[in-house]
Amino acid sequence: MELKISNVGKIDSANIEIKGITIIAGLNGTGKSTVSRSLFAMFHSFSNMSRKINLEKMYAIDNLFSKPGSIFWRSKLKWGQRRELATLLVGNIDENSIREILQDCLGKDEYISNEIDDIMKINLTPNSLLINEIVSEIFSREFNDHITNIRSSAGSEIVLKIKNFKMDIWFDNNNKILVKDSGEELKQQIVYIDDPFIIDSYNLVDINTKILLHVANDEIITNHRDTLISQYKSTKNLNLVDRANLKEKLSAVYQKINDTLGSDMSLFETDKDGISGSKRTRGLSLDSLSSGMKTFYLIKSLIDNGTIVQNGTLILDEPEVHLHPDWQVTLAEIIVLLQKEMGLHILINTHSPYFLRAIEVFSRKYDTEDTVKYYLSYNEGNNAKMKDVTYNISEIYRVLSDPLQRIENEAYNDGD
Repeated sequence: MELKISNVGKIDSANIEIKGITIIAGLNGTGKSTVSRSLFAMFHSFSNMSRKINLEKMYAIDNLFSKPGSIFWRSKLKWGQRRELATLLVGNIDENSIREILQDCLGKDEYISNEIDDIMKINLTPNSLLINEIVSEIFSREFNDHITNIRSSAGSEIVLKIKNFKMDIWFDNNNKILVKDSGEELKQQIVYIDDPFIIDSYNLVDINTKILLHVANDEIITNHRDTLISQYKSTKNLNLVDRANLKEKLSAVYQKINDTLGSDMSLFETDKDGISGSKRTRGLSLDSLSSGMKTFYLIKSLIDNGTIVQNGTLILDEPEVHLHPDWQVTLAEIIVLLQKEMGLHILINTHSPYFLRAIEVFSRKYDTEDTVKYYLSYNEGNNAKMKDVTYNISEIYRVLSDPLQRIENEAYNDGD
């Protein structure tokens, strides 16, 4: 997998290869999260695109029910009936067929032809226009409407290559988008973890409200944080065959996570464990978990419910935050094992020399070092750049060790 970025946020240009574990390390404000957000937005845009298109057309047809004076509005169908009818009408461009469906559901009406025209107009909307709107909306939400470099008048381009599949999008300096459609789509979603606190109850209020309003999680165009909440709340669950195979394959990973979480987890209130099948007793809220424990619990939950999947793509943005150096080392080993056993593509941003060194050591221990890439992010003037330092990782350690050297210099000067 290869991600190319030009003039996005602070990044002047970046060419990032993700073939196993890819580490981006550098100072704050050097574009690391811009890379992560770009990769997420590309995946989130193009995964199951045909489904997204059908859903948008279904929503548009469903909105006709709220149009005052229409036969839909007068019919006063319940929500479930409206959604069922809208689903039947999506993609249908045969006037007689549409008329028959409407008459079966609503009865004969002299104004039915007006509704047929509206439905035909929706279903005949070119997919290319909808793709542009869907991708534009996802990027807008992910980047808060600021995609191009505000100091530049040039456009932005993001290209994602996966084997023979290429997705290419371009924004002008007004954030107007052009999608160079390849005609293909991704089948898997991406997982972007940067906030273990999403498991806290107060963060789940909005998503629970959406569920109560009968909006399925995968039907929402969201940014990475809301997507992560939806993924954490997913109740897909694995079938028994996949559960058995995963339990065997990841036995070492689960052992390390369980050892880290410790026996005290029995005191906390959790849902059914998707891998082991065991039920935990109800007790303390997960809000009471330490911040470090939430990181491990979140990762385990996303494996349990089938969100993190074989050959999937995972983004970990500063996963060492909230972790003691000892747990940083443990997390690094878990990540290396996950990548090896599940064939994951993992993009990691980090500031921690402990975590970085642990990835080095464990990738060598588990014979996966050939699938690890290292990039140094740095600023050159007002722009951020990415440098491949896979064969010279000392450049990263030099940057990460500068603060310690600065402290030592201060201590030495104070001694004078």
